[in-house]
Amino acid sequence: MPKTGTKKLHKHLKNELKQNNIKMGRDALFNLLRSYGLLVKKTRRFHITTNSNHFFYKSPNLLKDLEIMHAEQVFVSVYFPEIG
Repeated sequence: MPKTGTKKLHKHLKNELKQNNIKMGRDALFNLLRSYGLLVKKTRRFHITTNSNHFFYKSPNLLKDLEIMHAEQVFVSVYFPEIG
């Protein structure tokens, strides 16, 4: 049945399982379906927040080949040209 999750499936199959003398709870059904790869994979809800495909100025990475040896060797700041 489309759009039937494991909880609903267990509810529909409960009587059939009892008739066949199968003791299987909801969690065991989850484990069984998971072992056969029958669970629907959850989709991740995430938003893409970085847009690197833009025409803004990108500063060169001056720290790329620098080996940092001690604390306070490197300081980083952000410059916004529109602010000043």
